[in-house]
Amino acid sequence: MGSNKKAHAAKAVNTDISSWSDLVADFNKKAQKLLKLDSDQTKKMKIELQSLREKNTYLDDTLGEMTRDRDDALAKLQRTMEDYARHCKEREAVNRAWESTLDTSLETAKNEIAHAFVNGFKGAVEQVEVVQPDLDTSLLDPFKSVVDGKIVKDEG
Repeated sequence: MGSNKKAHAAKAVNTDISSWSDLVADFNKKAQKLLKLDSDQTKKMKIELQSLREKNTYLDDTLGEMTRDRDDALAKLQRTMEDYARHCKEREAVNRAWESTLDTSLETAKNEIAHAFVNGFKGAVEQVEVVQPDLDTSLLDPFKSVVDGKIVKDEG
């Protein structure tokens, strides 16, 4: 019985060694497969990382261009607003000068009209004095009116 136990123990050890060798071989296969899978994933990730870096560079460049375009547009708008404000001030100055000229011209015209009115009245009085030399024209006045058959001073 003793040798039977030894044989059984030797067989168990051989089976264990055989199983152990199979386990190690299986482990090595799985480890190689995982390493290959890991290597493939690493390559894919490197490619994707490079693609993302390129996209990031493109987006940074695009953002830079857009920022410059925005800044240029804002600067142009600022210049336009300043030009408009300057033009408005210049226009106001021209308008004030024109208004002053217009006011002066209007006053001159009023004076000329009044002068023409008074001279016309005096001319009419002179004509009456020629036609009616005995008539007293001292009461006649271009700034008086006839009310109820009487010459009265205008109220106005």
